[in-house]
Amino acid sequence: MRDRVVMMVAGLALACALPAAGVAQTTGPAQAGPAVSAEAVASWKSRIDAMVAALEGDEPVPFERLEALYDEVRGSFEDNAATQRAEDRYYNALRSLDQAAEGLREESRASAIAALSQAAVLLEELHGQLEGEAAR
Repeated sequence: MRDRVVMMVAGLALACALPAAGVAQTTGPAQAGPAVSAEAVASWKSRIDAMVAALEGDEPVPFERLEALYDEVRGSFEDNAATQRAEDRYYNALRSLDQAAEGLREESRASAIAALSQAAVLLEELHGQLEGEAAR
């Protein structure tokens, strides 16, 4: 069960980083789609922060909680279009998750925490970007 939760955490980090960055497709021309709201990004980041805090405290993170957030973020991911800036975040998130996957194979909570922390950083950057666009 622990391995399953840790793998979900890593998947969640990727799922949060990609849709929050506005990545909906990675091939073909980008198409306009609905933007991710700053409120949604802030909510995802808050929930990720809570999961990181739980993992850092050696507390279990309920699988259902991860699954619900993953599904929500995945839905947003499917609704948004890719941009060059989003692709940059996408590759950074993949690099972070590659490192997390290596740690997961070694059963390292620290790797899962690092992957989630990287996703939180990407979400923080996107949140600022969205607030700036909304202010214009």
